[in-house]
Amino acid sequence: MFSDLTICTSLIGLVIILLIAVIVFQKEQSGIPPGPSSWPIVGNAFDMGGKYKGKRHKYFDDMRKKYGSIYRFYFGNQLHVVLNDADSIEEAFVKHQSEFSKRPVDAFWIVREINKYGTGIVWSNDDIWKAKNGLALQILRESNLEDMVGAETKVVLDALSQSNGKPLASQELFLNATVNIISRILLGSRFDGNDPDFLRIIDVVKTSFTNDGTFSMLNVFPKLRFLPCIASKLRVLFDKVGKVRNYLSGQISEHEKQQIKSELNDLIDVYLSKRDQDDGMKLVSEGDLIRLILEVFPAASVTTTSSLNWALLYMILHTETQKKCQDEIDSVVGTNRMVNWSDRSNLPYTEATLLEIQRVASVTATSIPHTPTKDVVLSGFLIPKDCIVLANLYSCHFDEQTWDEPSVFKPERFLNDAGNPTKPPAFMPFSVGPRSCPGQTLAELELFVFFTNILQKFSLTGSGELSTDGNYAIFLSPPPFFVHAKGRQWYDM
Repeated sequence: MFSDLTICTSLIGLVIILLIAVIVFQKEQSGIPPGPSSWPIVGNAFDMGGKYKGKRHKYFDDMRKKYGSIYRFYFGNQLHVVLNDADSIEEAFVKHQSEFSKRPVDAFWIVREINKYGTGIVWSNDDIWKAKNGLALQILRESNLEDMVGAETKVVLDALSQSNGKPLASQELFLNATVNIISRILLGSRFDGNDPDFLRIIDVVKTSFTNDGTFSMLNVFPKLRFLPCIASKLRVLFDKVGKVRNYLSGQISEHEKQQIKSELNDLIDVYLSKRDQDDGMKLVSEGDLIRLILEVFPAASVTTTSSLNWALLYMILHTETQKKCQDEIDSVVGTNRMVNWSDRSNLPYTEATLLEIQRVASVTATSIPHTPTKDVVLSGFLIPKDCIVLANLYSCHFDEQTWDEPSVFKPERFLNDAGNPTKPPAFMPFSVGPRSCPGQTLAELELFVFFTNILQKFSLTGSGELSTDGNYAIFLSPPPFFVHAKGRQWYDM
């Protein structure tokens, strides 16, 4: 009897504690945006499971439809505010850029872990970010990007020719090509496909196709890392990253030995030449440089790989658009040479097709997190200091108030009355403001040159899961499928 009473009393006490926790947790600061109800401790983290597993962009879009262009949710106990239309994103990241250009470095366990050995561009702030961003922009300006992209395009075209119309997994093909382009920019050389260091880099880069990033439950419950099943995976990943870090450290040492200050062939050369002369560069350690390179490899290669895979998928699904692009390329460029970046202005329909692919694919479905440095009012809502702010670029690209039939693939929407390409303000695949993607020019160059030269020489069909219902990890990618590239009549494979 006494035991039963004790158990009953304990249960009642536990219920009371939970009710108090719910009340305290849901007592929010006045004026913040509306959003879904949430649980203590975990917030809305479990809402993104179930039908939204791997479809987090769909969860965000459904919340937009329910709560409006600015809403909030909680991941763990961390307040997230989501901006879903061009006006609110522009207002925050451009008009209020001084308050919204900071990264919430300390908010995530995973970020704190990767920053132990140095910070790159993505997760740094203030002067150290400016120094690294300037370093990256300088090497992009000074590299002969079109020659690099053209060389890797030829490798891709050869592989498609050798496939002779048989099913080919294009993701692997594009990933190897884009990693080699980035390698030439960062390290000064490309890799042989069987090089063990190349394979290690590819292996690390591939985690971006499955990694949840800041939405990993490790950021809510860091002690989960001690569970055997998670600890073993983390050990494997950290070991892989450690080997790549050691390789990059060796590359820096080799560059120091062979450095000729008049010859700046890659990012490491630029860094070494500026390290002792530029006061801003003194903020950048070797560990920071290695971290920067480790960030750029997946950021630059996975986004372009996903974009190119989406491009092939949409051409397979829309053969009439594929044919229109091919006819335009034939008319303007012909068949005696490759398509060049300089042809872009003379291929308006093809350019409009690429813009529409970027819209419907929305590879960077949400921006990298920002955090305001002080309380800011946007569209009448309070955005509190130190909360997490995301630009929902996917919802921005599918907003019914902005786009006519947004779920329909229509390249013509990007052509004005004169037949020239035009970009509405709501089109922002690279985000906007000071923290927008610094590699936009390279990404656009790669997408155009690979896409046009493939269509110039091949007619595309496909097999496997030809679905536009993408999978969202750090980036939004199409389900795996096979492309069948058949040489066009004039093209002798």
